[in-house]
Amino acid sequence: MIRYALNENSDMCFAHKTSKWINGTRQSFTCPDCNEPVILRKGSIKKHHFAHKPDCVCNYSTYNAGESEEHMNAKMEIAESLSKHNHVHHCWIELPLKELGVRPDILFTPKRYNNVAVAVEVQRSDISIDIIRERTEKYYRANIYGDLDIYLIWVLLGEAELGEDGYHRPKEWESYLHNFPYHRLYYWRGGCKVLPCTLHKTVNKYNPKYYTDTLLPKGCRNPEYFPGDLLDLAVNFQKKIIGFWSKYAHLPERKVWMDKLYKWWENDRSYVIDSLDQGFNPEQKLHGNDKRVNPYGYKG
Repeated sequence: MIRYALNENSDMCFAHKTSKWINGTRQSFTCPDCNEPVILRKGSIKKHHFAHKPDCVCNYSTYNAGESEEHMNAKMEIAESLSKHNHVHHCWIELPLKELGVRPDILFTPKRYNNVAVAVEVQRSDISIDIIRERTEKYYRANIYGDLDIYLIWVLLGEAELGEDGYHRPKEWESYLHNFPYHRLYYWRGGCKVLPCTLHKTVNKYNPKYYTDTLLPKGCRNPEYFPGDLLDLAVNFQKKIIGFWSKYAHLPERKVWMDKLYKWWENDRSYVIDSLDQGFNPEQKLHGNDKRVNPYGYKG
């Protein structure tokens, strides 16, 4: 089922919010995958959607056949919010990047960067680490095929679920993504807002002096959410290229869309970066040379 299509201006149109007619003129729409004409269906039985003509051969309508309603609704809400955002040029859902062999859940171009796009992968169900690594490597090579650099962010649905003992036991893919942008996960909280979360290995906040005495049982984590405001995907993030680091050798070089927060779980200096309207410079280093905040040698 095709939930959105492109109009004559290549704008993203959601079926449930789009009319067939505007000012007495019938609108025309095209499939975001094959670029063939599609028809807007707004009946009373099935959910509003777009459909190909009978003689068209395109598998886009079956691409997300096994997708949950929760996942689809989250993607649509994020994309709809970004498409109307003052700091976003364009936004697409499931746009096929055929040269790379990937189809990001959401792709948007932030206004403050030239020739940069952000791929948002929304995740709820289990996923293979091999798939995560493969997608990461493909996005990293994006500029080989043109002038557009693609930076990746994974957004999780739900929250860090706790067991009866009050601790979170992350699955393998969650632990992998936790190290993806350096010790944090991003949980969706509506619109284009996310809440960062770190997973402690200790009972309390990290303290090197007492680290060995406060370790949790193997596989257990103590989640701590960022105590400040929710982060806006279009404003409170920056592009970062993270190179190889021996401690996480299984993580490939990657281009990530990463927040600019202090490590709030180690000190009380947490804050949300100033917005663009307050003079935010997206090219500035991550808090300069403060090694407590930037110990890993980011490349930007």
